[in-house]
Amino acid sequence: MSCEDIVRALRCTSTPGDPTGDCKGCPYYRAERLTGEIRDKLGVDEWTSCDVDKVGMDAAERIEQLAAENEELRAKLPRWRSAEEELPEKDGWYLCAYAFKEQVREARFYNVLWYHASAKEPHWMEVGGYGAQVTHWMPLPGNEI
Repeated sequence: MSCEDIVRALRCTSTPGDPTGDCKGCPYYRAERLTGEIRDKLGVDEWTSCDVDKVGMDAAERIEQLAAENEELRAKLPRWRSAEEELPEKDGWYLCAYAFKEQVREARFYNVLWYHASAKEPHWMEVGGYGAQVTHWMPLPGNEI
């Protein structure tokens, strides 16, 4: 079922009183023929309702599918990495968070910086020459590590 069908059915089944839309067009609409004593007691030949059990199960399944898709997409996104724990393995431009040594906890700045992984002593390009310290970094979108 589509998300739109499920949302419409959830709203419909949660609305007290008369139906709020075209129930016969809903994939969860159900009409049952009544017979015998029940038909005589209610005075109708047909009982219409929404298959709320199916709505709930379809909604739960769709939520699980969307959650799995979101997790997959998040895994593909660049993420912030601590410069204390790891550094890039190759030369290149990276998005960096840095702070001045005296203000590591008070102020944070962001910039795209060059990392020299192949240098004798790997290091970040000098950040303004004022003793800034890169605290976190991430690859730019489209760049592989």
